[in-house]
Amino acid sequence: MQMDDDLEMPDRSELPNKKSRPFVVTLVALIEFARGGTLAFILWRVWHLAGLNGDTAGDPYAPLRKDPFLAFVPVLIVYFVTVGLGILFLQSRARHVLLITNGLTVAVWARNVAVGGLINGMPFLRGSLTPNLTLASILLDSLVICCLLLYPDVAKAFNDQS
Repeated sequence: MQMDDDLEMPDRSELPNKKSRPFVVTLVALIEFARGGTLAFILWRVWHLAGLNGDTAGDPYAPLRKDPFLAFVPVLIVYFVTVGLGILFLQSRARHVLLITNGLTVAVWARNVAVGGLINGMPFLRGSLTPNLTLASILLDSLVICCLLLYPDVAKAFNDQS
């Protein structure tokens, strides 16, 4: 098989101006998809077990089905997937929404941890899973904020100078 010498790869300067997505942005989008997927799995588990079991005697999810917050879970799933897609496609609006909501989440959780730590004497040292999940949520949201704010190529990718 003979190669044509006439075929050349175009120079990058000749290619159309296309945004390049930094790896950090892809990682943040994957985090948002994972959050939405986790909530979707939990919602599916809650309702799937309800369909299998007519009795709720041994069902650990029975109290969740009566919780009014459960109706809000599909809204959160749509939010996480929509923001994840916006981040993946480099929409600055999605970046701003994610910065604001993650900042509010960190502030609320940190306040709850600080107040709970003062009242209950540092619950993180007792071995309970819930405070550790709270701390993990604070750290993950803080990581996302730092990734979207501090990496210089991220602001350029979103065509944003903030």
